[in-house]
Amino acid sequence: MSAIRMGTGSGSVALADNAPSNPVLEFFGRWVKWIPAEVIAIYGATISQMQPAAGAASQTPVVSTPLWVIALVFTPVIVAVAGWLTKSTKVPLRVAFSIVAFVVWSSTVPHSAWDQFDLFTKNKELSYALLGLLSLVFPPLFDRAVGD
Repeated sequence: MSAIRMGTGSGSVALADNAPSNPVLEFFGRWVKWIPAEVIAIYGATISQMQPAAGAASQTPVVSTPLWVIALVFTPVIVAVAGWLTKSTKVPLRVAFSIVAFVVWSSTVPHSAWDQFDLFTKNKELSYALLGLLSLVFPPLFDRAVGD
């Protein structure tokens, strides 16, 4: 959802009316709705552009921790500014939830900063299982807290 919609709480993650139901999209959409679309698009596109081209001499993936930190900082800033501009209520909650959502969502992006941690890379199945459990608990609590 865009920064303005995120800051105000208007709108939600939705598929087209004629789109088939997709439980996986709905499951991860719970997190994505708390992150400004601008951050998702810029972060995802930049990480993708940083990777070596197929057939390049070096096939070592590039992991950018500074980019992750920048996105992590800008996520709550964008949400706070959008909330302030629209005089939205519950902006502090939306800001806090956007930070948590970005951290969890970014773990699903290939070559994100999470790949710097051996504990994560050596135990991806366990890590994703724990993140999946978080996905069952936290997004509904977030929705309830802000009234979405």
